[in-house]
Amino acid sequence: WIDPLHPTRRQAAWFARMDALRRVLNQQLVLGLSAFEAHLARYGPGSHYQTHLDRFVDASHRRVSVVLYLNEGWLPADGGRLRLYLEAPDREPWREVAPEGGTLVAFLSDALHHEVLPAARERWSVAGWFTTAR
Repeated sequence: WIDPLHPTRRQAAWFARMDALRRVLNQQLVLGLSAFEAHLARYGPGSHYQTHLDRFVDASHRRVSVVLYLNEGWLPADGGRLRLYLEAPDREPWREVAPEGGTLVAFLSDALHHEVLPAARERWSVAGWFTTAR
């Protein structure tokens, strides 16, 4: 987890950008977002993450999920794509996003089931959630 009270210089810049995004989301979509939590994620070669939602029954405060990819020179053969299911889990239609460095993905935490497909090489990202008061 990234400590928002003791961030590095780069982490502080990331939190500032996420706070700006939080304000825009609140202005445009009236979501009542009040905070942001994030962690650095490393997936080793062959790793994946099964289909899931980011908003759990006993933790309904997560409203918007964001992922920032940190992988330079990512190739299609490297795999590791994020698959977002648009209607129902594990069924078409879906959209896939390659984990290319600098790509930011944002989606409603309780609306889109998603998974991380297996990667052929190490894969890095910052995953975060905009939250409301519990």
